[in-house]
Amino acid sequence: MRKRKPRTTLLLLLLLLAAAAAILLLLLLALRFSGIATLASLLFEDGSRDLVRRGELERLRRDGAEARIPRVIHQTFASEEVGGRWGSAQATCLELHRGWEYMLWTDAKARYFIEKEYNWFLETYDSYPYMIQRADVIRYFVLAHYGGFYIDLDEGCMLPLDPLLPLPAFLRLTTPTGISNDIMGSAPSHPFFLHVIRSLQAYARNWYVPYITVMYTTGPLFLSVMWKEYMMRGDLREDLRGGGELRVLGVVEGTLGEGKWGFWMHAQGGGSSWHLGDARMGDHWILVTILGILLTAIFLHSFYRIYIRLFFYMPARNYRKTVARSPDLGWLSPQQFKLMNIFSSLWSSSKSYERLEERVE
Repeated sequence: MRKRKPRTTLLLLLLLLAAAAAILLLLLLALRFSGIATLASLLFEDGSRDLVRRGELERLRRDGAEARIPRVIHQTFASEEVGGRWGSAQATCLELHRGWEYMLWTDAKARYFIEKEYNWFLETYDSYPYMIQRADVIRYFVLAHYGGFYIDLDEGCMLPLDPLLPLPAFLRLTTPTGISNDIMGSAPSHPFFLHVIRSLQAYARNWYVPYITVMYTTGPLFLSVMWKEYMMRGDLREDLRGGGELRVLGVVEGTLGEGKWGFWMHAQGGGSSWHLGDARMGDHWILVTILGILLTAIFLHSFYRIYIRLFFYMPARNYRKTVARSPDLGWLSPQQFKLMNIFSSLWSSSKSYERLEERVE
């Protein structure tokens, strides 16, 4: 039997390692990202089942429904001094909600809160490579802990939020699909936000592209997956009558292009101050996700074709030549010959490395 060239053997070993790495990556994606099916299902989710209708809020007001969301507004900023366009947006919310509790979470206050109330999460909190990730997670923790409304500082208030107080919790739909984390409301200890904060550590990983890392670990895409899981899992929604219901707000006035959402108005020139060079990908997260899946599929298909060629076509051809030269090996089946060929190559490679080590020594 003609010995396989060392270069070919090395190529086979590299291909095997690449296959193992690809399989491991897919397993990590499945475990860390709660399955591809959940992500794909977001493409077809419009949130209509839990959508808050215009007339519903008016009916709740007429019926004198009890407030479930506390009269608290949470916002985040680097320091206590909020100026410029963010200060103008902040002022609109403060003006419309006199007498409400207002909590501005600076970087220092946020870390102290996590250290004091959720010390089990502090190591993960400190390990996030981007400040926006910490700004994302603090809003989930304070809503789970205190309840109230979280409003991004680039969102100005157009109307008082009192009509939303009877809702147990709400999120806001965004385009092209999923929900946003810029405006949220919740009663304290709502099951959804408890599920969110308990899931953060499992999603804490670096995707090496800043915007994708933020979107998938703490940002809107992460929260959209949490939302979809909450809808799909009965054990998370079993407390609906006791206040576990999660509603969604759609566009109730104007269009997204005009920035009107009924209760809020996007501040001109606000937001996106943290974005890096890849920020535009965040506006097309569906395209980015599908492209990533396609690239993975292309890689696996290419590897499969190479694998078939090296381990099936070539050994089969060598099998016919070998049996023709050595009839005493005719008892080997083609499958047995392929296995023998693989182990022989690996054995030859290991012996070659041993001889190389002896020369080095």
